[in-house]
Amino acid sequence: MNCGFICLILCYISLMNKWKTLSSKLAFDNPWFRVRQDSIELPSGKIIDDYFMWQDNDVAQMVPITKEGKFILDKQYKHAVGQIMTEFPAGYFNENEKPEEAARRELLEETGYTAEKFTFLGKLNHNPTKEIGNLYIFLVENAYKKEQQHLDETENIELVELTMEEIIEKIQNHEIWATGTISAFFLALQKLGYKNEK
Repeated sequence: MNCGFICLILCYISLMNKWKTLSSKLAFDNPWFRVRQDSIELPSGKIIDDYFMWQDNDVAQMVPITKEGKFILDKQYKHAVGQIMTEFPAGYFNENEKPEEAARRELLEETGYTAEKFTFLGKLNHNPTKEIGNLYIFLVENAYKKEQQHLDETENIELVELTMEEIIEKIQNHEIWATGTISAFFLALQKLGYKNEK
């Protein structure tokens, strides 16, 4: 391999160093929304005093499937986008709660469904540039109704059952467009061994 090319690669890698945090504080602290302000030093030596990030809690998102092969989704109004969204059930972790514990609790609260087995599919981040807090995805097979929903005062959730084909069609038609839901759906299909033969 050309020596100049190797030097170019090494120079590029050297530019990929982590930023150095000089100080950090909460700029806005509310139970529903927290903003952190960091003072950082870039690898170039430049100082940025006002790097703001949304300090969110971790979230569990579940892909529940009934024994009949229907996917269970939530349909509810989301004020930030001003629209009724169709998404897989999800919710924030409680303090000191483990991912699967949060997934089981949130699924039961939002849908009334549970299952014997919850399979961890992966950890995602919506916006790694500006968001602190991750999304933990779980596949829930053979989900069954155990009890009624236990909703928060801001939640008005209608449950919908869709087939795999119906979800794909809704994604293609931009009727389902939440990033976490789309990512979770395709992670679940991969785990289930689905292959598109077209």
